[in-house]
Amino acid sequence: MKNYHSNKYIHIKNITLVVKDIERMLQFYQDVLGMSLLKKVQDTYYLGIEEELFIKLIHNSNARSKEKTTGLYHFAILLPSRKYLGQILHHFITNEVSLGGFSDHGVSEAIYLSDPEENGIEIYSDKEDNLWPRENEGITMYTDIMDINDVLDQREKSPFKELPKGSKMGHIHLHVSDLIKAEDFFASKLGFQKVIDYGRSALFLSDGGYHHHIGLNTWSGINIPDKPEGMIGLSSYIINLPNEKLSILDRLDNLIKLEENKYKTKDINNCDVIIEIANKK
Repeated sequence: MKNYHSNKYIHIKNITLVVKDIERMLQFYQDVLGMSLLKKVQDTYYLGIEEELFIKLIHNSNARSKEKTTGLYHFAILLPSRKYLGQILHHFITNEVSLGGFSDHGVSEAIYLSDPEENGIEIYSDKEDNLWPRENEGITMYTDIMDINDVLDQREKSPFKELPKGSKMGHIHLHVSDLIKAEDFFASKLGFQKVIDYGRSALFLSDGGYHHHIGLNTWSGINIPDKPEGMIGLSSYIINLPNEKLSILDRLDNLIKLEENKYKTKDINNCDVIIEIANKK
């Protein structure tokens, strides 16, 4: 199985959420999802495992409640193997965590849930890439019911305490208002390649042959407004950019240099995108 989240590929490294109830959110991400509080800087809380940052929570007690806008559909944590999917599923069931669904997508198996402020979350493990379904010489995905009993039977039997080492931010999936504009930004400008196209409904893109690093959909409606400033939800995300693909920076509009290897722009949802040039190692 190739590592599709190495410095060789464009991928999502971590995300930032604006949150209103910080105590409730910290309790969820630590006790339910098994992340650690890595550090706190003023009103920003950094969560992940060891040195792997997944999420920054920016506390704003005056943040607006969610509305029907563009923004996050879900973010997805990729576990290193199926046995850990069973381990966390057992943890969820034992602790009566409210879950939204269980799916077998052919390329992966996934559990869906939401945090206390209705940010969608997917916890998944990939199947071996040589087993991914293909159609017309390209990767395809489907949605069947996950075999919950088999996943539980094959689980890591030690009690769940934290996300396992090797977990990663697997992908993000966004509500957008226009798939044509979204494809222009993420493919033509940012360099992801189209993997699966569901017409005016959804689009999945990746780098290096992964099933998807970015999912896009119009399921909340076409031409919906962008998420306004000060509303809870996705604020920004960091993208890993390989050294070999630096020419991508020349395609981006309104690019701001933050540091020697970091740049900022806006996506088609008016969300901040931090582009981080990968280390050469």
